[in-house]
Parts: sequence; structure tokens; C-alpha cells
Amino acid sequence: MPLDIRRIAPGESKEYDAAAQLIAATFEQCVAHSMDARGIETFLAYAAAPALRARDAAGCATYVAYDGGALV
Repeated sequence: MPLDIRRIAPGESKEYDAAAQLIAATFEQCVAHSMDARGIETFLAYAAAPALRARDAAGCATYVAYDGGALV
């Protein structure tokens, strides 16, 4: 089954939350061990749902991918 890749629609609060959780979990599992505490804190703040929403409101775009209905 092909991935469903699309932009998060404005106002989709739950989708921003889910995307931010996946980003944080992947970062913590794959990258955080190679960074100092300040770098981890900076990245997690940048990838938090409110930050994603704010950047999109300012003209950026956040995309998500689904595989069989699951966010990947």
C-alpha cells in the first residue's frame, strides 16, 4: 500500500500533536544520544506541536505520512 503524504490542514490540532509526538520519539531514539542537553532541549522545542502550528500559521507547511492509516 502506498504512503498517503499530505499537508496538515490548519486547525488539525490532534494531527499536530501526533506528529510532534512521533518526531520527539524518533529523535530521542535515534539522535538525542549524540547531543548535549541544550541541543536536545532546542530541538524538542522546535519540534513541539505549538511551534509547528506557529510556523504553519506564518506560511510554512508541515507534511505527514500515513501507512495504512498509521502515522509514520
